[in-house]
Amino acid sequence: MSTESWKNNLDEVREHYLNGLQGAVAKFKREYPHAATDLLLEVGSSSADAAGLYRMDMAANVDGKFKMRECSLLNYLNFSPASFKPFQDVSLKLSLFAWNGVDIPVDATVPSTRLE
Repeated sequence: MSTESWKNNLDEVREHYLNGLQGAVAKFKREYPHAATDLLLEVGSSSADAAGLYRMDMAANVDGKFKMRECSLLNYLNFSPASFKPFQDVSLKLSLFAWNGVDIPVDATVPSTRLE
């Protein structure tokens, strides 16, 4: 598989995710017309460092009550794992995951010969 081909696969996955997110936001805004999206809140900190910030997908003030909704991938997207082989000895399988807290373990052995 060429580099261009597997990049197209990743672009398709990204497009699928963005379409799902946009659909979820549109539905929330139909429910709550004065909703705000993609909020960054400062919580538990007097400084604006990253540790004191919390990102939320959607929020609204409804009759004096705070309503918030995260775009849960499990609720908004139907996603089957995508497998592709970008290089001769490399196979990838992209499964559903959330970007916050991404941890990608790699089981690999470093060859004893120099890589170029």
